[in-house]
Amino acid sequence: MPEKIPGAKEDKGKLQMSIVPPEIITAIAEVRRYGLTKYADPENWQRLDPSIHEALLRHCVALWTDWAARDPESGLPHLWHLATNAAFLCWFLKEQMGKQNATKENSFCTTEQLERGLSAFADLVKRSTDLRNSDE
Repeated sequence: MPEKIPGAKEDKGKLQMSIVPPEIITAIAEVRRYGLTKYADPENWQRLDPSIHEALLRHCVALWTDWAARDPESGLPHLWHLATNAAFLCWFLKEQMGKQNATKENSFCTTEQLERGLSAFADLVKRSTDLRNSDE
């Protein structure tokens, strides 16, 4: 085992943030900037029901046939909107896990609701894939 150097920075076991492509961060920031102009409350997404995330599904379907397609309202790529919605779901999941650990109960949404929403998303992706493959 190497000798520890006093005052040395220890990164072992910590997240290596530099491996995240900065493009995803920029894409989400662009969609959030658009959202700030569209909605009065920039954090309104935190009050949505994460088990039924329609926006994510719409953007997924839109980009399924053309990964570079743009949202007609914002003019931004559907992929960027999808990434933003996925980031929102990551926040919901972290919040849910934190609440479970803190209170041992699900007062925000149940794990079952989140699983149902994600399952519906997976089914939609599978159906889209089946439709796409049937055209080829």
